[in-house]
Amino acid sequence: MLTLRRSLFAAGLCLALLTPVVAAAQVDSPWYAVIYDRATARLVRIDGNSGEAADFHLNVDQPAELNGQQIAISPDAFRAAYCIVRQTPGDPEGEATLYVHDLELDQVELVLALGPALRCSVNRQAYNETGSRLAVSIMRSPAVKDAPLWRILVIDPDGRTLDTLTAEDAAVNAAGLAPDDSIDPQVREFLGNSLIFAAVPYGVGGTPAVDAYRWTLTDGSVASVKGWGAFALDALDATGELLYLDHDPTRPAGDPGGTMTPFNRAMLMEDDASVRMIYHCPDWTILSAQFVDNGLAIALEFLEPARLAGERGQQTRWITLTRDADAEDLGVFAAEAGAQLAAAPSGWIMLWAEANDGDDYSQAVARLDYSAGDEVRTLWKEALPPEAEMTWDLVWVSPSVIMANPPPFFEYTPPGD
Repeated sequence: MLTLRRSLFAAGLCLALLTPVVAAAQVDSPWYAVIYDRATARLVRIDGNSGEAADFHLNVDQPAELNGQQIAISPDAFRAAYCIVRQTPGDPEGEATLYVHDLELDQVELVLALGPALRCSVNRQAYNETGSRLAVSIMRSPAVKDAPLWRILVIDPDGRTLDTLTAEDAAVNAAGLAPDDSIDPQVREFLGNSLIFAAVPYGVGGTPAVDAYRWTLTDGSVASVKGWGAFALDALDATGELLYLDHDPTRPAGDPGGTMTPFNRAMLMEDDASVRMIYHCPDWTILSAQFVDNGLAIALEFLEPARLAGERGQQTRWITLTRDADAEDLGVFAAEAGAQLAAAPSGWIMLWAEANDGDDYSQAVARLDYSAGDEVRTLWKEALPPEAEMTWDLVWVSPSVIMANPPPFFEYTPPGD
C-alpha cells in the first residue's frame, strides 16, 4: 500500500512527492470555457483551441446578484441559462424569471415568468447531458402556507414544463423530507432520466454534508443517495467515481477562520459499497476537489490557516495528484488573485488575477491559462480596472472525454497511521 510521505512543510501545506504530470495529447475537437464578470454582467465564451473570445451581456439589473455558480451552460456551449428574483419592496419574496440566452445569435431566446420566490436558481449541473432539458430550482419563503415550500421544474427549450417535483409530493415525503422542511434544492447531476439534488437547509451554510436524493423522472420515485450531499464534490459518470470533501474530527485539521467547517480529508467513492480516504491535510483546510486531465488526476484546493494570514487575506494553493500518486504543485495564490480551476481536455484551466508587480494588485490582469502536459498557454486576459477586485468567475468548461477503464487511484495511508 502506497503512502504519500513527504510534505512541503516550508510552505505550511501537506503535499505529496513533486513529480511532473504527463498528460495525454490535446485533442483538436472544439471545446469552450465560459467566464462571467460580477461587476458588469459580461459573459465571455472562449474557444479553447483558437482562443477566440465572444462577449455577451446578461439581463441582470445588479450584476453582483449573479455569480458563476448560478449560470447553466448547455453541453454544446450554445446557450446560457440563469434565473433572477426581482425583489418586491417590503416583501421577502420577489418575482422569479428564467432567462435563456442564445450564444450563437447573441439574443435572449426565452423569458419565462416563474412566479413568487425567495430563491430561484439554475447551476452548472442544471442541463442534462444533451441540453434538451433544464432543471430549475425554486424556493419559497418559510412563511408561505398556501403553496409548496420548494419545487424543481424540468423544462424544454421552448419553456414547457415536462416534470415537476415539490415539497408536498408523496414520493418526496416517503423519502424522508417533510412538507414543511424549508430547503434550497440544489441540482447536483442531471443525467438521462435521473436527477440528483441536495436538500440544503434554508439559512445554513458551510455544513459538512446534507441529505441528497435521486429523482427518477420516468416513474416519479425519490430515493436517498450517499455522497451527493457533500459541501464540495465532483463525479465521473464514465467510471462511477465520486470525489468529495469531509471533516474527520479525530484527525488534525486546519483553521479556516469564521464558521466554515475545517474540511481535512478528500474521500473517493468508487461504488455504493466502497468509500475511502484519498487525502488528508492536517494544517490547511481543503476547499475543493475535482477530477481533471480526462479523469486521470484530481485537483485539490487548500486554504491557508487564519492564524498564518494575520491581517492580509488568506492564501490558497492548488495541487494535482495522478492515479499513480504523482503530484504537482500549481502554486500559492494571494486572496486577491481569486484563483479558480476546472477540468479541460487533457489537463485543466485556471482563472486568476496576476499582480502588476509583486503583491501590487492595484493594476492586476485577469487571465485564463490552459495547461495540458507540457503545454501551458494563455487563452484570454484582460486588465482589471485600477484598484478593482477580481470579479471574474469561471462558469463552465466543455466536458472532457474520460478514458475508458482507467486504472484505480492510488491506495493512501496518511503519515503516522
